[in-house]
Amino acid sequence: EASVPSGFRMLSDELGVIHVGLAYRCKLQGSFPEAMDDLRASVKWFEAKADDFNADLSRVGLSGGSAGTPLSALLAQEIVASRTYVGLYGVYDMLNNQESLFPSKEARSDFGINDIVQQRAASVTHNLRTNPPAALLFHGAKDILTHHSQSIRYAERLETQGAFAEAIIYPEVNHGFFSERYP
Repeated sequence: EASVPSGFRMLSDELGVIHVGLAYRCKLQGSFPEAMDDLRASVKWFEAKADDFNADLSRVGLSGGSAGTPLSALLAQEIVASRTYVGLYGVYDMLNNQESLFPSKEARSDFGINDIVQQRAASVTHNLRTNPPAALLFHGAKDILTHHSQSIRYAERLETQGAFAEAIIYPEVNHGFFSERYP
């Protein structure tokens, strides 16, 4: 079941944005490719119901945080209508992630991203589309799980592809900070 932080509900209501939380299989429930399939199926479901929500499918943005960031960032590259991406304290390159504690070797194994081929496939930095969506990336400089260099390097990579990208690094915060306390 997808969870939607209360801050998203408030912000969506104020901006007139439809927010859809997408659920996916986590490690030990399935593999990274299966989780991507779950997300794709959720998107297809919403596309089929778009008229019920009065949704404009030509203006789509995606977001994800923490363990959901690699999945959501890749999905943003796949969905042609995706214009924007917001990433929260995530990993964008599984092949260049030595500074981070997550995902550990065990976590990668549990999620089916063991070898170089699988890690490359799970890394959005190696799977950018032509004209990638604009991205706003948030990270804490004191993040002990996913190092903030992930957001900096991903923003730089997007810019080399001609996309607008900005990594905002909060100097005094750790992982998982997005909440009403940090507006």
